Amino acid sequence: MEVASFKPFWWLIVLLPMLVALRLSLVDRPKRLKYASIALRGAAIVLLVLALCRPFIGFGSDAVHVAFLLDVSESVDLRSTREAVDTIQGCIDQLHASDSWSLFLVANGVMYFERTEDAARDLDTWLQTAPDDDFRSASKLADALSTARLCFPADKARRIVLFSDGRPTHADMTDVLALLGKERIDLRMHELSGLQAAEACVRSIEPSTTKAFAGEVVRMTVKVRANQPMPAVLTILNRAVVVTRKELQLDSDGDNVVHLDIPMTTSGATHWTAELNAERDHFLINNKATSTVSVGGKPRILILHGTPREMRPFCKAMDEQGFETDLRDTHGLPGDLVSLLAFDAVILADIAATDLSPRQMALLKRYVVDFGGGLAMFGSDNSFGLGGYHNTPVEEVLPLISRYEKAKQQPSVAMVLVIDKSGSMQGMPIELARQAAKATVDLLGTQDQIGVVGFDGQAFVVSPMRRTAEADAVKSAIDTLASGGGTAMYPGIDAAFQMLQGVVTQIKHVIVLSDGQSQPADHQALVSDMAAAGITVSTVALGHADRALLASLAEIGKGRYYETADPANIPQIFTKETMETSRSAVKEDVFNLVRTSDHPLFAGLGSADLPVVFGYVMATAKPATQLLLVAHSGDPVMAVSRYGLGSTLAYTSDVTAKWGSQWLAWNQFGRFWSQALRGILRRESTDGLHLRQSRDDDRWTIDITRLDPSGEPVKGVEFKGQTVDETDTVNSVSVEEIGLGRYRAVVPVGDSETLSLRLDDPHDDKMAILHFNKPYPAEYDLAGQIAPALQGLSRLDGNAVREDIIPTKICKPVSHLCHLLALTAMLAGLLLRRI
Repeated sequence: MEVASFKPFWWLIVLLPMLVALRLSLVDRPKRLKYASIALRGAAIVLLVLALCRPFIGFGSDAVHVAFLLDVSESVDLRSTREAVDTIQGCIDQLHASDSWSLFLVANGVMYFERTEDAARDLDTWLQTAPDDDFRSASKLADALSTARLCFPADKARRIVLFSDGRPTHADMTDVLALLGKERIDLRMHELSGLQAAEACVRSIEPSTTKAFAGEVVRMTVKVRANQPMPAVLTILNRAVVVTRKELQLDSDGDNVVHLDIPMTTSGATHWTAELNAERDHFLINNKATSTVSVGGKPRILILHGTPREMRPFCKAMDEQGFETDLRDTHGLPGDLVSLLAFDAVILADIAATDLSPRQMALLKRYVVDFGGGLAMFGSDNSFGLGGYHNTPVEEVLPLISRYEKAKQQPSVAMVLVIDKSGSMQGMPIELARQAAKATVDLLGTQDQIGVVGFDGQAFVVSPMRRTAEADAVKSAIDTLASGGGTAMYPGIDAAFQMLQGVVTQIKHVIVLSDGQSQPADHQALVSDMAAAGITVSTVALGHADRALLASLAEIGKGRYYETADPANIPQIFTKETMETSRSAVKEDVFNLVRTSDHPLFAGLGSADLPVVFGYVMATAKPATQLLLVAHSGDPVMAVSRYGLGSTLAYTSDVTAKWGSQWLAWNQFGRFWSQALRGILRRESTDGLHLRQSRDDDRWTIDITRLDPSGEPVKGVEFKGQTVDETDTVNSVSVEEIGLGRYRAVVPVGDSETLSLRLDDPHDDKMAILHFNKPYPAEYDLAGQIAPALQGLSRLDGNAVREDIIPTKICKPVSHLCHLLALTAMLAGLLLRRI
């Protein structure tokens, strides 16, 4: 017999007073009866104390519970798995009536089955149709064993039988096997056949160096494996462009190693993909592998212009100055930060805000602020306020803003905004329309006038004609604009017509915004009358608006037509249209440029006069901006600033023949602009930073060694880390000091396919950017081997599932017997005392 606790034995101290009472007792009873009575009482107390100790008796048991774990991951042949179900049923048939069992299908998780027939039915279905690829995409054997150990009853021996190829893809098996041994759980293994279908995969593509110079030849080592001999074609791609192809004859004996020497012709972060096309192939997911090489040398600049050919002289000059230029049109801005980081600077030369999505503008801001990128904007009809950049993330990082003090001699403007407030505008569209209307108020001059009309089934004057000096009152009225009702555009336009007829200004303009199909009316005749009265009309079609009607009204009204499917573009459209209408954002004449500071940009240029320009876009310098050039009128022409980790430049004139023909003819043109752009380039300073990366499916580990110029380790560095994935999701990364001059950052990969990590030492101005390309799941790697921890396991004999089980002991409590004996002893003691 054993007890659960010895602490209650302290209560036996109460026997001492009983012995004293026996010695001093005056009871007139025969000694034999008196001593017997006291002994029985003492025995009762001992038994009660023993009951408090929770005594139990252990009995051996020959009953067993067997947990069958069946691996159904992609690396296992499904037919072999289906045959294993029959083997499991044979094992179950050998169990005794007192035994029990559990069945689990194991892969990227655990599925429990009460009957083998149910598991067999699912496997038969998978054999005939496409299986559950997500569930079969991993072999989480350690997790499955941890789950199975919870299914055992307390009164039976424990055995787990693992049917698997023994290739786990996640946690190490050592810890879970040690836990099973500690809990006396016997683990046996029945090895299943691996994939039998013809299969080939790209195991990896490894460059000889992850940092190279432009023009350097980098050796790409590609490892390919197949489970059967077969012909295949290996293709190397850089940003989806084929660089080279090679025909292969794959052997099934180990890795097929291919070496390809590839010159690095493009600077920046270049992404290389090895893609395999085999004659016979079962899986497609493992036919690609990716790696990144950061190519230094020539700075790489992305230039965006609505008419790219006009920027060719500029690009040629920059190429001669050692830059690598990538000239694209309005759709050329990358849609993700990882691709944008391949460039050291971006120039928006003639790109309107309406050509960029709100996401792309936010992306440019993040590129500058968080990753130290350079951003420049050149003047044009689609730049600054004219391009609709007022109150956008791009304007936030530029050194100039679109608002400026309008000269009194410039034309006065009377504008009416006619805004659809029907029920379809509910939510974000009406909110953004209000925002756009208020931005329009901010951009007009103090002598200008504005009115706002809303329409649904009828027209509503939201704000009558007021001078923009009453901007607060106009904005308050705009905030009352709410959605609801039908769509009748004619009354709204007519109300605007009536409002403008009584106004005396040089320019009268109407902007009409609608997102629906208007009720029939003679809109064209109304707008024709407005045009005859000197009132221009521009239209904005949102979503499912009647685009043909709105386009025709803009043409008749001698205005401009815009269309967008995204309500978020409304503020930029209104901003651009307001600046176009006011005719005050551009100055065109002959302007001399004056230097306002002794900036490194002008190094080597001496005191030579700068060429004249024939026009520029009006803007205002921000307070912290370093102004470099102004026109002789005092307006800013060139300015630079730091924002976050990056630098930005604004040049309100242009570098094309339109306003900058004299600059193109200047013999210092290339030198001037190369020095200007070098001042804003994204810079990585990695001197003293030694980085080593290790990767797996779940995390990316970066070990950092920080040394000073003399080679001594630097302690106490407060690194700042930040990652961005392919969806532009940004997360902070903590960097831990693990030794003298040694630091470590551990980045959870999660579902991200690509990650870029910025490591920043702000104290010493050090920064490095690293890239991670998630490999395909390890389940599909043909090079997987049986885990060492599983190699030494005893194999299951299908005809002896109960043999050599680890015996278990059943513990039965006997407290109730102690209570019964204590009661009996107490009653016997009373009986001896009374008789």
